[in-house]
Amino acid sequence: MKRSVVLGGPRGVLDVTAAGVGYAAYTVSAKGNEQDRKAEVIASSRAVDDKFTEVWDRLGERDDAWRRLVASPSSSLSTMVNTSVSDVEKLQAQVAEARALIEAIPSEGVQDAYLAVCDEREESFADTLTEAEEAKPLCDAYALMYAVQEKQSTAGYLLNESITSCNNDKHQDGMALAVEAQANFQACRDSYAQAATLCSNGAITTAYQYFDAAIQLAAMQHELARIGSRGGISSYNAQIKKLEDQQKVVESVSGLPGAAESAVWADAETAYGHFKARAAKAKNLWDDARGLVSAGEV
Repeated sequence: MKRSVVLGGPRGVLDVTAAGVGYAAYTVSAKGNEQDRKAEVIASSRAVDDKFTEVWDRLGERDDAWRRLVASPSSSLSTMVNTSVSDVEKLQAQVAEARALIEAIPSEGVQDAYLAVCDEREESFADTLTEAEEAKPLCDAYALMYAVQEKQSTAGYLLNESITSCNNDKHQDGMALAVEAQANFQACRDSYAQAATLCSNGAITTAYQYFDAAIQLAAMQHELARIGSRGGISSYNAQIKKLEDQQKVVESVSGLPGAAESAVWADAETAYGHFKARAAKAKNLWDDARGLVSAGEV
């Protein structure tokens, strides 16, 4: 009797059984690996979310700082813009850190979703830096105009002192004070002319009307003091009438410098700030990436 058939049967059964055990073990192992991978995707993406949150919160802080500045105009616009540019450079470094974290996410789809956020944020930062460069001349122009307020106040004071001196028959003092007043008004106009080279807003050159009228008023006051020093009564009284008429001209255009300041401020505020608004598209992409992970599509 040949036993090869009998021996062949058991070997066949053993082979099938061995294959079955091996297959079941492989299936369990694959499921375990997939669960581990998904857990790693969630953990890795959470680290990226934390980094993005730092960036988003910082953008909000810059918006808040800009709103405070707009509510209380001052000559610190240039400082604010320079500080914000420095902030953006730091934020760009944080986005670069986020990119490194994204590379560790074990899911190509999730990686792509988060990298799209980085790309959009970097584009918005580039726009911010471009607009910051555009805003710098506006800020410099505003600083020049804001500083004029003190010179303008000094010029007005000197002019009034000249009038007082003339009323007290101190005409030599009146002439000297009028010359100083005229010089200060001219310095104000020169500052506005410099501001006009930095900002094309027409309100700046319109404000020349006030400074030109004030310069003329100071020159007329000097003439009054000169006439007074010579004792020409009729000429003196005639000059007073001219001064009164010129004073009305000055008063009629006295609001132009303030209007120019406001106009340049508005230009700077429009050109800069609104950091979160620029990053809105990146925020939407970030929400999509987080949604992908939350839905388990990893």
